Amino acid sequence: MNRIYQGRVTKVEIPDGKDENGKQKWKPLDQWQSALWRHHELFQDAIKNIGIITLISAGKFLAACCAPIFVVSCGYLVSSAAR
Repeated sequence: MNRIYQGRVTKVEIPDGKDENGKQKWKPLDQWQSALWRHHELFQDAIKNIGIITLISAGKFLAACCAPIFVVSCGYLVSSAAR
């Protein structure tokens, strides 16, 4: 899966309470480059894990629903203990 990101991050700000008018205040995040990189790594790991889980689920689904069809269409019976 390829993703194209456009733009460049130049700073990261985090919430810092509210001012006297109730408006959100923001402050710069120290060492934001490492925080941004860590977020990117976690996101990529999640994408990989979703792919792996999907493959495992598909395999279990195919084994459960398609194996009996294969056995019947081939004209022989395999006991569940032999599988």
